[in-house]
Amino acid sequence: MQDVKWAPTGDIGNHREEDYGIDFYMDENHANNVEETVFETSHGTRCAGIIAANDNAKGIIGIAAMAKVKLMSLRILDIETGEITGEVDSLIEAITFAENNGASVCNISASTKLYSAALESVIKNSKMLFVVSAGNGNGRGVNIDKSPVYPAAFNFDNVITVANLNYDGQLNKTSNFGVRTVDLAAPGTCIYTTNVNNTYSYSTGTSMAAPMVTGVSALIFSLSEDIPSEKVKEIIVDSVTATEALDQVVRSSGMLNGANAIESALKYKTELYN
Repeated sequence: MQDVKWAPTGDIGNHREEDYGIDFYMDENHANNVEETVFETSHGTRCAGIIAANDNAKGIIGIAAMAKVKLMSLRILDIETGEITGEVDSLIEAITFAENNGASVCNISASTKLYSAALESVIKNSKMLFVVSAGNGNGRGVNIDKSPVYPAAFNFDNVITVANLNYDGQLNKTSNFGVRTVDLAAPGTCIYTTNVNNTYSYSTGTSMAAPMVTGVSALIFSLSEDIPSEKVKEIIVDSVTATEALDQVVRSSGMLNGANAIESALKYKTELYN
């Protein structure tokens, strides 16, 4: 994954640059006051591999690998008492940093039940596209139209919220859903992807489904820098494969269809420059 990692060229403030990226969870002052740091497990590494693991004849090839995209790895999560935790303020800082440094699409495979007006504002006013996991409802998915989690429930033109699709085309029972808040489903069950220490493993959850959509989004953005995030969302959502199993479950009633999305994006690019 090091070959596709974005590297900063300017000031990163008091945030720490590590092998895995830039740390927004623990700054230099905090890190200097602890003897040992226990870093978040491979959650981000697994997402990154799905998006753009390079073609090195090992393991997997990420969806956008051939587009030569760069991944801006910004750490906002940590492990505490066996749980992946983080702070909304860290997420807001990371979003602002990403936008200021030219990112086009932001994958957020994380959620909180706590509403934050500041988080809503920074996402709503951003030019980036946000691809967000719908969340996993403690063993049984919940309707986030009624029991919202954030940022998945933010209904903006630059936010795509993604549910977890089983290999049989059914919604995974752990996946959150909602016809007003969740846009589409994507494969997120038993996904083979990159892991820490140069290994590979299978993972399941909406956190794995979201980067499927992020990878396709990155391919679309690679076609033209002039495609706005709202148009990329429109292309992806309008090109889904609709199924009976997803009717009244997600807004589009369908699953991600990357081939259809790229075909639509190419048509849009032709119209844009003619």
